[in-house]
Amino acid sequence: MTDQNEIPRALKLWFRAGDVFEVRVLEAVTAEYMRPHVESGYFDFEYIEAAAEALARLRGYRGAYVTVNPVNSDLLATCMRRDLIALLDLRRESGDCLYALKGWENSRGAKAEIAVAKFMDLPVCFEMDLTFGRKV
Repeated sequence: MTDQNEIPRALKLWFRAGDVFEVRVLEAVTAEYMRPHVESGYFDFEYIEAAAEALARLRGYRGAYVTVNPVNSDLLATCMRRDLIALLDLRRESGDCLYALKGWENSRGAKAEIAVAKFMDLPVCFEMDLTFGRKV
């Protein structure tokens, strides 16, 4: 349903380094929620491939669009707070790990999440790492 190479290429035509943008997906169907609904997320230019990866994880959707005007980067921080709360929940569950996607080194948010996981002594799994669960 998505072209993993074409989406980042198109997004790089609209955005520059340091930009934050929102992707909205209409009538999305996910593994967790099978009824059509709206999904959205904020992405920074430095981790632009994550937008295509997020679309690829959906089971289906009717359409998707991005905000072409710059988004306040504080919104990305708001999303990060939600992710950090999820990290705290990981600590309470056995057998879970923080899963770092390819390219995490280029994302301020991913670096922050990994730092928090390290501080909390949580395992971090890297997408390219075949030995899942290695400690940071």
